[in-house]
Amino acid sequence: MALFRKIVFASLLFTSTSIRVFGQNSETATNKLNLYLEGAALLAVKTGDIELQIKGVTEAGAALTNISENSDTRLRITSLAEIGIVRLVSVKMSKALSGTVLTAQALPPSTTHFTGDGGSFTGVVTLTTQDQVLINNIGTCWSGTDQNDGYTIKYTYKIKTIAQGEIVNIDQQTLETVTFTISDTN
Repeated sequence: MALFRKIVFASLLFTSTSIRVFGQNSETATNKLNLYLEGAALLAVKTGDIELQIKGVTEAGAALTNISENSDTRLRITSLAEIGIVRLVSVKMSKALSGTVLTAQALPPSTTHFTGDGGSFTGVVTLTTQDQVLINNIGTCWSGTDQNDGYTIKYTYKIKTIAQGEIVNIDQQTLETVTFTISDTN
């Protein structure tokens, strides 16, 4: 019986030694992960319809210099761009105006929720039916989703100097659609 105990004890000792010798434990361990980061370039306009109206004058001989302005529009953005990629936001309107001018200007966001590289503003842009750059050099950024988050867009509607023979639509409502587009510059 003592011999049997010695053989069992020796077998157990050999087995535990074998486990230690062939075990996979070490001071470091590795794990392979496949990571994927999806890019994003999204815009949203957060405002209802805007009404801009130039009123007539009440005194004969008075100049028609009235303008109508509105800064209620917020342009929200999310941009996740690779290193070396910059984006721009362009703007255009749906149809040409006659006798009047509509301009747009991007102003810095009015809240502190804006994070990242929001680009630079090009100043006042006279809207046409062709895309024009409003904001350029945009990197990775996001504006937030609260009511007042995003770039402030200031619209100005005014009378232009009218050329002889130019048709001006007076007392008619002109419906315009302003389209903002985000795209890569490279």
